[in-house]
Amino acid sequence: MLRFSVILFFKFSTISFFAFSTENWTRPKIEVAYLMGLLERTLDSFTTQKYEGVKLIWSGRKKLLPTKVLKKLEYVINATKNNKDLVVNFNFNFYNYLFYIN
Repeated sequence: MLRFSVILFFKFSTISFFAFSTENWTRPKIEVAYLMGLLERTLDSFTTQKYEGVKLIWSGRKKLLPTKVLKKLEYVINATKNNKDLVVNFNFNFYNYLFYIN
């Protein structure tokens, strides 16, 4: 699903994805469920594709995440914590307004 080879080729050390702001919780439930499934598949790709050297960090609130997604997230963060080639900062469930005032 995710391809980091180009990012690693150019020797970037960190990349951030702004994936889901708190405003997204107000979307129709079917859309939120789809986005949670997309997040789950993305987390699965970290374990199935064995992104060597890629470390996942999480920025944002974990509150409201489905338990299944939260468990996968914690697993991937722990499994990749010692990787040093690339840090992938996943910004999820963040409050958009704070980014504008800081």
